[in-house]
Amino acid sequence: MIWSQILATLFLWMVHFEDLVAAISCGKMRKIPENNHGVEPMVLVDHEEVIELKTKRVIPVLSPEWSFQVKFNISANHTTTDDYCSIVHVAHNSQLYGKRTPALFYQRVNKELLVDSAVNGNNKYRNRYGIMLNTEYNVEIRQRYKSGGVYKYSIFLNGDEVHSTDNTQAQQFYDVTVYISNPWVFPCIGVVSELKMTNFL
Repeated sequence: MIWSQILATLFLWMVHFEDLVAAISCGKMRKIPENNHGVEPMVLVDHEEVIELKTKRVIPVLSPEWSFQVKFNISANHTTTDDYCSIVHVAHNSQLYGKRTPALFYQRVNKELLVDSAVNGNNKYRNRYGIMLNTEYNVEIRQRYKSGGVYKYSIFLNGDEVHSTDNTQAQQFYDVTVYISNPWVFPCIGVVSELKMTNFL
């Protein structure tokens, strides 16, 4: 009797497990929605646009708490003598802290994506990731409040968190411009899409 109950229980577990696997493979499992406090992202680029200098938005006040997302595809190495080219750039009108909040570049020699931002007093806090040409990448950068004046700065590449650190010197910036490419560095050869920024004011 006991063995029959055990076998029946195991059978039910197997059925539920198979249903769970099927639901995941069909994409039916719901992800827990991210808590954005009801703030909708600014959609700055929807469909693909060629990477060339464009001003997409001027944000009067950028909160210390924000998120930034973009898809990009670099199709060829740039032909200028510069090692770097620009993908997207968020900056306030200063060469000081906050001139990159954030900014994305491609370095052709090492074939790396460079992600810069203003973190812990460093106006060019940089992380590097090897990437390939003719490949689409989805980058999300977040700065979210933790507690005691500390913010978590994190980078996601194709949905995976590849870096995070505490930012103890997060600031509010004024007259922040969102560029495709930027006015200071040659644009990369490629396209961007789904450029979004959420400003938690």
